[in-house]
Amino acid sequence: METVKLLEPEFLNAYISRKEEISKRIPLKLPEGFIADIVSDSSQPSPMRAHALRYLEDPAMQKDLLLEFLSLEKEEQLLMEIIQTLAQLPDPEVAEALLQVSLSADRPIEVRAESLSALSRQPLQAWREVIPLLEVSSENLAIAAARYLRDKTGQDEVKLAMERVLNDGSSCDSEGLRQQLMLALSQDTSKRPDPRDLEAWHALLAGPADPDRGRRVFYSNTSLCSTCHLAEGRGGDLGPDLSNVGKSKDRKGLIGSILLPSEEMSPEWQGWYLAMKDGTRYEGRQIDVGDEGIKLYTQAEGFIRVKKADVSEYGLSKASLMPEGLERRLSNQDLKDLLAFLESQ
Repeated sequence: METVKLLEPEFLNAYISRKEEISKRIPLKLPEGFIADIVSDSSQPSPMRAHALRYLEDPAMQKDLLLEFLSLEKEEQLLMEIIQTLAQLPDPEVAEALLQVSLSADRPIEVRAESLSALSRQPLQAWREVIPLLEVSSENLAIAAARYLRDKTGQDEVKLAMERVLNDGSSCDSEGLRQQLMLALSQDTSKRPDPRDLEAWHALLAGPADPDRGRRVFYSNTSLCSTCHLAEGRGGDLGPDLSNVGKSKDRKGLIGSILLPSEEMSPEWQGWYLAMKDGTRYEGRQIDVGDEGIKLYTQAEGFIRVKKADVSEYGLSKASLMPEGLERRLSNQDLKDLLAFLESQ
């Protein structure tokens, strides 16, 4: 794909004519429809089609094609990528299609659980249809359903269904599901170590874990990890790319980064703040201060530019841009699974 960009006439002509003083400033683009053609070509190997989906030009414009793939495709690896791509497109039609995959007993469990995870970012009207999935025999699917329904516990039918499953020993023999339900119902009274006691946390988070479940935790609205971090080609770029974090940090290092994000901050990820004279405050990284203006990279808006005359003060943030307290939004099993996912990277 990178080679094709270099061979495009638009780039070649600009390069030969020295349109830019520095060649890296010349935009590199793929031909229109290049990725879509690969994805839609069933004669191509499924792993390549799945990988190409991560680079699809303007997925919103390919919604109908993606929904068609979702209904017809049988290859699990490709289905997972289709679902993860659709998760980024809030749309009632997409929401309904993902719901039907979640409810379909003919689909693989991991595909159904992935669809439930993707639904958390969708405007779904028929969310009540997810409630019965709390009682399915598959642990992974039930946990995904409980996580999806966590922000709906104000609804009586959700609260009652969760309490029923939690109190029914025969249908809640999964410790991971029990923890998820207790967290949703604000009943998690288990005493946890102080965040600074990393040895105690290391012992607490030992035991079986599922990296696939951990991936869903990473991309969930409960952890918000992917808002700022990239993994497996998807996510934000305000924080470090975690695609190879399993090579650079051991388990204790990962636990420390989650519990105490401000203890160790690399210079290139140093946070900055802008305090405006009107009381507005911005936080981000990669600040550029000029004679008349200041540019700051933020998570919500990308680069913002403000007039220096409108700024009351700016400087280094004392704390990490990653907020503390992530562990309070996750169960112990969530954290175990998240660590297993990160270690797999």
